[in-house]
Amino acid sequence: MRCFLALKCHFPEDDMIVNLTPGEGEHGFAKGCIYENGLYSITFAYYGDRKIKEGEVYIEDQLIAELENMEESGDRKSMRLMYKTHYGYKDRGYPFLMLLDSIRIKLTVTFEDGEEMLLTSNQILVVTKNAEDRTNIAEMLHYIDGGEALRMGIFKGADDGPTMIFKLNTYLAEVITFFERYGSQYVEILTSGNRKKEIGCCKLPGIHFALGSSKKILGVKKREAMELVQFLRLLFHRSLSIYQSFVSLWDSYRIEYTSLKACVPEEFSAPILTAHSIRSERAARECSRLSRHLSSLLRILKALPRILGEKSTPYPEYPREQYANPILFDLMVRWPLGNQNAIQPEDFIFQIDSLNKLYEYYCLVRLLRFFSKQGYVPDGMADDSFHYETKNMVFENEKNVLNTYYRRKGEVHMTLYFQPLIYRDRVVNGLELVRTTGADSNFSTFNKTGNYYSPDFIIKMEGHRTLYLILDAKFQTRHTILKGHMDQVISKYYTQVRSIDGKRNQKVYILQGRTDTYTNNLWSYENSDALGEHFISDFGILQFSPDISGNGEFQKMLLTMENYCMKKEPIVLN
Repeated sequence: MRCFLALKCHFPEDDMIVNLTPGEGEHGFAKGCIYENGLYSITFAYYGDRKIKEGEVYIEDQLIAELENMEESGDRKSMRLMYKTHYGYKDRGYPFLMLLDSIRIKLTVTFEDGEEMLLTSNQILVVTKNAEDRTNIAEMLHYIDGGEALRMGIFKGADDGPTMIFKLNTYLAEVITFFERYGSQYVEILTSGNRKKEIGCCKLPGIHFALGSSKKILGVKKREAMELVQFLRLLFHRSLSIYQSFVSLWDSYRIEYTSLKACVPEEFSAPILTAHSIRSERAARECSRLSRHLSSLLRILKALPRILGEKSTPYPEYPREQYANPILFDLMVRWPLGNQNAIQPEDFIFQIDSLNKLYEYYCLVRLLRFFSKQGYVPDGMADDSFHYETKNMVFENEKNVLNTYYRRKGEVHMTLYFQPLIYRDRVVNGLELVRTTGADSNFSTFNKTGNYYSPDFIIKMEGHRTLYLILDAKFQTRHTILKGHMDQVISKYYTQVRSIDGKRNQKVYILQGRTDTYTNNLWSYENSDALGEHFISDFGILQFSPDISGNGEFQKMLLTMENYCMKKEPIVLN
């Protein structure tokens, strides 16, 4: 069944066709762009014999409209979108207002025979005339791929300390430096019976190895020298394979970036392109470095005599004490730790096609780092990737990183959930919260995606008592959050959520990603002067952007939660 959305923008004038495919959608962008403040009329159309009884339209997992009024023309059928707002139904006309970056549009349709189908667009670029803070985006990328995320171990299936291209480059530079200092002695051992091999200088791009000028190491044996040659040969071939994979990955990425850039009209911008530009600049530098290192390794191998046999593993063959130069032993031990993961994190970063998703990953890493600095340590259970079942598949489970992290501090046990689901009819994964609405589709004023809600983060703290902190990450200014998100988030995650025992023991905050003119990092929804400065509201906004490096307000909130959890419940006498 071929199906698509016809988007007609009346101001500015521009039309766009967005193809829809069954399932959760694939990585990649649709051709063209949509305007954040554009006035739109949208039609859903498809070719086929089957008739649709009803359908809902989502931006990501937020319900924005329902389908109505089936019209037929030959084998083409079309339905218009009736927008849904906080106040009920009305033609809104601005479905992308206050959205920055890029989005996916999803439809759930129900045919007359009762069968349901999920239809999803590719990512669609959203353009705006608002400029973005390049420094903040660069800092978020650094947090995720430059070190913090790697040390936090958030990637699924990755060994501890997964290596990226820049770390591989650093490692290769150490190997080349090692040969610069000690290579002459290994060459001398290998060529001692063949004086036709000239021992002198080996000129490599950007490096000059003065063979024979380094400090002499006594006791180098031929087996050690042969192992060096085998190790260098294996290192070269595997690094070359990584380089080729990286170039292939980067080529497809550059093509996509060039195509996206051409979609942005003059005077408009798209923040995700800033992230693309920063990644592209860094990738170019690392690709060039890796190419130079491979050239150096190849010239080193050409300067060494060929030996029979091929080392099948980079691990050293003998104990460390049997090496005349233990640095060689250490280099060989370190190589396998990064060999398997050199491409995985790069591929993960290149797949981030939404600034909102980039901000969510940044918040995840920053939260884990914050808890670590507050004295929280692993709680004995391995961090997990829990699968949340969904009825209509509108919500997409996180595929790239772990989503459940267990920590403790003294007698306080903390679980950090990333993109969990709060179901109406059950509790899962130790998360004892339930959605209290959704049985009657006309009751809830907000989305009813399978009778569950999906905040970005939930922090569960357990001691003598249990307390939850529900966090929704928005890469928006405070003004935009207050205008378009605050009341909705409170309604969804506070008014419509309770603990399984019927209590309401959660605080609800929005993490603010974009900076603005507000100077207070913590904004309290309940802010009467009579409450006093030490009062912490159950709802509010916490500025959580890279240029606000301090976590002072968050630390106060955490301390309040810890104190609450450690107080014993009062004894009730019957």
